[in-house]
Amino acid sequence: MKLLLNLLSLISLLFLITTNANSQNSFLPNNEVKVIKNSDTLMLPWAGGINYAQVSTIDLNLDGKEDLIVFDRADHKVIPFVNIGTPGNIKFKYAPEYIEVFPNSIGWMLLRDYNCDGKKDVFYSASGGVMSVSKNSSSSRLKFDLIDNKVPSDQYPGGNIGIYIPSSDIPAIGDVDHDGDIDLITFGVLGTSLEYHRNYSMENYGTCDSLDYTLKNYCWGHFLEVGINTNKLVLFDTCTYNIPNPEGTSGGSGSSRHIGSSVTMIDEDGDSVMDLLLGDVTFNNVVLGINGGTAPNQNSSIVNQDTAFPSYDTPIDLTLFPGIFIEDIDNDGINDMIASPNTAELAQNYESMWYYKNKGTNRFPNFEFVKKDLLQDEMIELGENSIPELFDYNADGLMDLIVSNYGYFNKDSTTYDCKISLYKNVGTTLNPMFQFITEDYQNIAALKLGNSLHPTFGDIDGDGDEDMILGNSEGYLHLFDNTAGSGNTASFSISSYRLQDYIGDTIDIGQFSAPQLFDYDNDGDLDLIIGKVNGSIRYYRNIGTTSAYSFQRITDSLGKVEIHEVWDLYGAATGFCTPKFVRDGSTVTLYSGSQQGGIYSYSGINPANPFQTFIIDTVINQNQNGLRTVPVLYDFKNDGNMDMIVGNTRGGLNFYTMGAGYLGLNNNLPEIDFSLYPNPATNFINIELDQSAYRNNSMKIYNLLGELITEKRVSTSRISLDVSNYPKGVYLININSEQGNKTKRFIVQ
Repeated sequence: MKLLLNLLSLISLLFLITTNANSQNSFLPNNEVKVIKNSDTLMLPWAGGINYAQVSTIDLNLDGKEDLIVFDRADHKVIPFVNIGTPGNIKFKYAPEYIEVFPNSIGWMLLRDYNCDGKKDVFYSASGGVMSVSKNSSSSRLKFDLIDNKVPSDQYPGGNIGIYIPSSDIPAIGDVDHDGDIDLITFGVLGTSLEYHRNYSMENYGTCDSLDYTLKNYCWGHFLEVGINTNKLVLFDTCTYNIPNPEGTSGGSGSSRHIGSSVTMIDEDGDSVMDLLLGDVTFNNVVLGINGGTAPNQNSSIVNQDTAFPSYDTPIDLTLFPGIFIEDIDNDGINDMIASPNTAELAQNYESMWYYKNKGTNRFPNFEFVKKDLLQDEMIELGENSIPELFDYNADGLMDLIVSNYGYFNKDSTTYDCKISLYKNVGTTLNPMFQFITEDYQNIAALKLGNSLHPTFGDIDGDGDEDMILGNSEGYLHLFDNTAGSGNTASFSISSYRLQDYIGDTIDIGQFSAPQLFDYDNDGDLDLIIGKVNGSIRYYRNIGTTSAYSFQRITDSLGKVEIHEVWDLYGAATGFCTPKFVRDGSTVTLYSGSQQGGIYSYSGINPANPFQTFIIDTVINQNQNGLRTVPVLYDFKNDGNMDMIVGNTRGGLNFYTMGAGYLGLNNNLPEIDFSLYPNPATNFINIELDQSAYRNNSMKIYNLLGELITEKRVSTSRISLDVSNYPKGVYLININSEQGNKTKRFIVQ
């Protein structure tokens, strides 16, 4: 983020930093607020949605039971679920406290036990398309240690170099040769045939605890994937280019067609020889390739294929690039199948987790289609880019939940249908509870006003009921008059195709207008705030009256807010400011979402001076929410603490309650202590650990975007950290150990 900190803001930040970090207002996940849909209470309403899932199992809470991890390609985020089901019964609980434990991936993530210790390790895509592995070193709690951020393979030609896996792909990771260690099959750089990297851990060391790869084949299975209008495999390829003495085949044609593929190992016919399930970036189907070998590592070929797998049941049909995952979902000890798009756009985004129950056995699977929305049917799920707002639509004194979106993917037209959902608050003033009413509130979809309809509500004409303004992806605003009257259920009619101000201009901010009606200058009438795609805020002051609004543009840079990365000069990639001003007495606070996912908090706001520079207080860690966040705040329990609902690019919602601690850092541990000085720092900062934090420490430094800047193991009680190359600004330092956890803030000036 580009921070324009003048001397005044730096002094104000220093005052904030010198207090205990845990005394600052922060937000923690709250998954207890109930949501009802079709008479059922949703199990996962606030899990944030799922678009393009990669599915693995792991024991998160170390209770001996396999839980579930979804890695979503939409925003490269981990979504953890604790398994609370019974044999034959699918039941999960959203567990965001485990998000920060997992390493960051830029494309794919699969969990496999590579060292045979009974604990799943993490294989994932690192920068540059190389494969990384983090070892599961859990004892009393879940923990991973990086083993290699560039896992090598002895390749011909090339020597021992990092295994390259295109970040768009999903490799197959499993024991191909049945010797007890984990091998790898993936489409390589040439892209039309499969590389086989054999793990020699067992052969070289007698154990499976190493990653000792050698490229044994450029053309495993004797087939090519070269079609233009079909992904049917070309079988029995001669493979004219290969390594000497290849294992399992011979070859590689040298074609450069490959754009993206997913590969899954499966023994479909129970012969102990690995078959393959293949998805292709440009096709909707899955191809099963049957291996004709009779024993592992023979010079065998794929001899048969099913191009509409499973053709004996409902074939997988996901518009674009299916990924396939074989895991036990229903706790019966038999691996089921989940299919989901392995893309980031133009594919199903709300019915995108196809679940097939295995009615056979692990040796002879028989996959029977069950439903298209595994887990998603238990969530608030709106496809892509959810946009929440609060509005008492039936005037009963309880704040209801309105949720818009960029759109549900329409498979027939390959477009996105934008709709606005209504969730009625059927709880009390002390205990909110929401009930789904409709996914097309006020039949807005029929008006075809564009995508990303961003709602805000307020009585701008002084008739006692709240009107509605909708921003959209084209940057315009649409005004709807509430004609119901005070105390009645809202009824809207569009009053103007585009809201006009009174200086002759159509209100048009270019793209993705994010409006808020808010009495910014505290004069009794509603002003108009609009977040812009470049990360700044436009401010229109209402110079009319409470019954006759007249908006005058004051500034395009309210508070000098610039929510985007410093390298992104125009905010096109990292902006998307979605402002929400909140007034508590005389204090005004600004919260805003962003493309990168952080929720920015600004304080020190003086509404009498629209040209001041707001003071950035903190940023809620973006790893919690994913990309394209939109916050809305309200005290649902009337306890003086704000609650926050956050939308994201996956089309779901997260619910948070104000409390102690820092969201996104591991707050479920006891508190330890450490001191740091000098603060502010220029060249070095010293960290001294308390007696309670001596053993097995890790130190992480985050910037205010929630991005990890530095991570290291700590083996002494005193550390001197060189910060001379850090950009000026505010940072969070987290010390995490088996004894506990603590986060503090410091300044580099």
